[in-house]
Amino acid sequence: MLILKTKITTNDANTSFYFSDVTPLYNAVSEAGGYDLTGAVNLDPADIDQTRLFLDVTLPDNTVVPFTIPNTTFNEANIGTIGLLTFEITATDLGFTTTLQDGIYKFSYKIYSEDGSQTYSAACYIAVSFEICCCLEQKLATLSTCPTCPGNSKKISDLWNAWMLQSKINHLVACHNNTGANEIFDYLNTYCDIRNCDSC
Repeated sequence: MLILKTKITTNDANTSFYFSDVTPLYNAVSEAGGYDLTGAVNLDPADIDQTRLFLDVTLPDNTVVPFTIPNTTFNEANIGTIGLLTFEITATDLGFTTTLQDGIYKFSYKIYSEDGSQTYSAACYIAVSFEICCCLEQKLATLSTCPTCPGNSKKISDLWNAWMLQSKINHLVACHNNTGANEIFDYLNTYCDIRNCDSC
C-alpha cells in the first residue's frame, strides 16, 4: 500500500513554505510504501491524476487555505532524489502581509489515481518561530558582558531557558503534542513581549 511521505521547509526570509512529496520509489525491503513504477504493488506515479493534486494548509488560527498544486511541479524523474513535486506557498498566499506568522501549521495532502478508484492522503505539521527567534537574537545582542553587573546572571539564565524552550517546540510538534507547543509559544511571546519583528 502506498504511504505518502512529505517534507516542508521555509526559506531564510520566512516568506515562503516549500511543500514536497518525497515519497520514495518502491523497494520490497526498505520502502514497501513507495511509488511503484510497475504498478504491480503500489500506485504507479504515471497513473496519478495530475489535475487533482490538493493541499490544505491549516494556519495557527485554524483557518484552512486550500490549494490545487499545478502539474508543472510534477516530475516523475525526481522520485528518489528531490521528490515527485515541490510547491511554493508564500506568506501572501496564506493571507499574511510579508512573512509567515509564528505558530503551528498543518499540511493536508491528497492525490487521486487517474481512474478515480484510489485516493491517498497524508498530513504533517510544522512550527514556525521566526519572530520569537528574532526576539531572542535581539535579547542576546543586548546582554552585558560585565560579570559583576547586577541581574546579569538572571538575564543569561532566562535567555538560555527561552532558547531551550524555543528548540523544544519542534520536538513537541514532531511528537504530535501541539497543545504543549502552543503553551511554549504563549510563554515565549510573553517573555519577548512582541507581536511583530519588523526590525529583523
